[in-house]
Amino acid sequence: MGVIVNYFFSTPIPMVVWGMIFLFLGLIFKVVSVSDIEETSRGLLKYFAFFFLPAGVEIMKEYASMDGKVLQILVIISISTIITLILTALVVEFVIRRLYK
Repeated sequence: MGVIVNYFFSTPIPMVVWGMIFLFLGLIFKVVSVSDIEETSRGLLKYFAFFFLPAGVEIMKEYASMDGKVLQILVIISISTIITLILTALVVEFVIRRLYK
């Protein structure tokens, strides 16, 4: 479905992200049940680290263009990681409070 959305609307959002959004909506609105995707999910999670190989290869290919920018990259990665941790903690806290009200 992500391919269809990108074909007709030409959005900057990757097709994979659209697919995850549609899967999430399908689960929320009970169009898709967890049991329908459970076996496939387990298989994908089993080889999850394998999916990062293409990104690692691209980083190695672009290594020369990162010369002299290592400190900047590390700062950006550190800041984005801290922001992600804080936002995740806030969302979890919000969800827990809503569940136990």
